[in-house]
Amino acid sequence: MPTFDVGPSDVEGFMEELWEFQSAFHDCFARSEPRAHFFDYMVGQFSKLERKSIEPMALQVEGGTIRGMQRFISDVHWDEEQMRWNYHQLVADEMGAPEGVLMFDESGFVKKGHDSVGVARQYCGTLGKVENCQVGVFAAYASRHGYALVDKRLFLPDVWFGDAYATRRTTCRVPQELTFQSKPQLAAAMLQAIVHEGLLPQTVPPPPLLWWDVRATLPCKPQPSEKLRCETENTARGCGRFALDMWGLVSVPYSRLKAPRM
Repeated sequence: MPTFDVGPSDVEGFMEELWEFQSAFHDCFARSEPRAHFFDYMVGQFSKLERKSIEPMALQVEGGTIRGMQRFISDVHWDEEQMRWNYHQLVADEMGAPEGVLMFDESGFVKKGHDSVGVARQYCGTLGKVENCQVGVFAAYASRHGYALVDKRLFLPDVWFGDAYATRRTTCRVPQELTFQSKPQLAAAMLQAIVHEGLLPQTVPPPPLLWWDVRATLPCKPQPSEKLRCETENTARGCGRFALDMWGLVSVPYSRLKAPRM
């Protein structure tokens, strides 16, 4: 991540721009109250607070309430699919390019407790070792115009689907119909959704850690009109050629699918 020399003049009008940004998601909420909490939550995330959890953020934001923001995060319904579509439209408008690249990778978040959904002793890439943590799989988009995260999935270790974790699944409101999905399967599901959406023009390089045979990990079998081809060589070492022809994506060697310099 490049560093920037930012002065006061560079952030003048930031709050007005943030308000304009969040207004693009008003149709994702049924009422004005959750829209206001949504804005307050973003303001809290941009604050100087060391701990950006609900209580300190609610106290930091003018007019914020702890209980109101807690309800917004835990109970209020918003249209996540519509929110993702709106956001992808913004990314496409600002950064979309024919040579844009989709990238997939995992990241771990160290946890001290055991109450968070998906937390377990598992490999944490942030630390480079096994630790008590949550793990997410993330999709990012990059072009010569910039880069942005565009989707995410929480990885639930297989132990979470055993009888010993039944109470914790209920407490964390894990959907009953949810079944175990590997990290490559989560990445493939995001890829499939983004391609079907059709907003972000892209090619797809193989991620450094999550190499896989996409044919085996797609959540549903592609129809004849949705042609998929994945060819890998030396995949046991996570390297070699990767070619993908999926819903119109162009198959080219990995060496030609490197993200452009920013």
